Formats: sequence, structure tokens, C-alpha cells
Amino acid sequence: MKPQKSNNAMKKTIAIFASIAFIAFIALTAGSCSQSKSTRVDMYGVAFDCPAGWKITDTSDMKKAAYITIEKDGFGSNGLVTVVLRDQVPQLSDFLEFNQNSLREQENLANIEFGDSREAVYGKYKGIASSYSSKNMSLTDQGNIYIFDAKGKTICVIEEEAAEDHDRNQRGFKDIMNSFTVN
Repeated sequence: MKPQKSNNAMKKTIAIFASIAFIAFIALTAGSCSQSKSTRVDMYGVAFDCPAGWKITDTSDMKKAAYITIEKDGFGSNGLVTVVLRDQVPQLSDFLEFNQNSLREQENLANIEFGDSREAVYGKYKGIASSYSSKNMSLTDQGNIYIFDAKGKTICVIEEEAAEDHDRNQRGFKDIMNSFTVN
């Protein structure tokens, strides 16, 4: 009879640990979801839909410029959108070059290479764009930089992702792009 009692105690202990692990898993994954549906964001003179599973992680409002950073939540993939607004500049290509140089200075984007500047449309706004990629150890990051003028502002939208997460990020990138408006 004694072996059966210790066997039952072991089963209870395992069941308790399994329950604790399950509750911890649910708590961790529930905390990583920012919302269950998209949320309309309206700040610094721009508005867009922040998709479910994405969240605003940083903002700053300076006198003549502002930025908003939106990141994909959780561990499934990495996606990042940065919106930079400033007083209108005379040449879009100057603002593109400025943002390319800013990306070159980021330590996590080693060996960054940019594609040629091309005409592009971001949502309903015509402007220019450039793609980029960066290989850092075994990871390849890639992205697009869009530059356009609207309502007295020059706007830069940078989409960045790990190359392996491209398919998982496209819907979020498109939701932000297609809902983007300048107020």
C-alpha cells in the first residue's frame, strides 16, 4: 500500500506543477497581446490604424519634428514601423538621405545596403522610397523607407522586419499604410 500512496502523491505534485506552468503560460501570452482588434491612432497630425497585435512603443514631439514607433507584439515575429514628421523640406531626396544616414548609425543594422531611390506611393500619398537590407550575424533585417509631403509636412515611414518574418508582417504593414492619413 505504501508505494501506491507515494505514487498518488507524485501524481498530485506533477498535476500541480503542470497547472502552474499552464497558468503562467496563459498569463505571459495574454500580456503580449495589445488588443484584439485594430485601434485608431491620431497624434502629431497623422492618423492610422494600429493593427491587433501591434503597439506604440515610443513617441516624441519636438518643436519642428515628431516620431511614432509601432512594433509587432510578442515573440512570433519582429516588425517595426517608425513614422517621422517634420516641417516640409525642399527636397524629398534630402530627407531620404538623412533617414538613410540615421539607419547607418544604428549598431544593430550592420553592413546596411540601400536600394536606389524610386517613385512610390504610401497609402494615398505620392513620394519616393528606398529599400534596404542589413546582415548582422545570422539575421537579415530588411525594410522600406517612404518619404512624401502632405499638408506642410514631410513624412518618413520606415518599415523594418527580420527577413524570415516577412510574410507574417505584411498584413500589419498594409493595414497601417492603407489607413494612413495626414490631418
